[in-house]
Amino acid sequence: MAIDSAFSTSSAPFSVYRLSSFEMAKIVFDTMFFSEAVEILNALDVGAYAAALEYASGHEAVTVGKPAQAFFLAAMADMRLERGIMVGDDLEADVGGAMAAGLPGVLVRTGKYRQDALKARVTPTAIVDSIKDVPGLLPRIFPPGA
Repeated sequence: MAIDSAFSTSSAPFSVYRLSSFEMAKIVFDTMFFSEAVEILNALDVGAYAAALEYASGHEAVTVGKPAQAFFLAAMADMRLERGIMVGDDLEADVGGAMAAGLPGVLVRTGKYRQDALKARVTPTAIVDSIKDVPGLLPRIFPPGA
């Protein structure tokens, strides 16, 4: 008996039919297997899917995202900007990636900011407590006439 016939949608709500021990065990096993599979799939990051697509297509994936320099350059080109600034709470991905692309990087002490992150290889252009502090930095970062 299939699970869809065990829990009927055609009769009264929540109708349950009597199942044999074997049928009940199969439903429990199938449900456990399905939930474990979903748990595994939910735990996968983009890398596993990229690898599967590479394998299936026979082509190497070009991944672009923070902290890749290409990500920041593409964003600048898309917005048709000649200069910009990155304000972020992740020293490596936000600030470091932007600085590698030639942009000033401002670390903001909110979100996922952690004091011990300052031991990283990246030295931000500035560190602020809030994004509201950034406008005051702009004349220093982009001096008038420069």
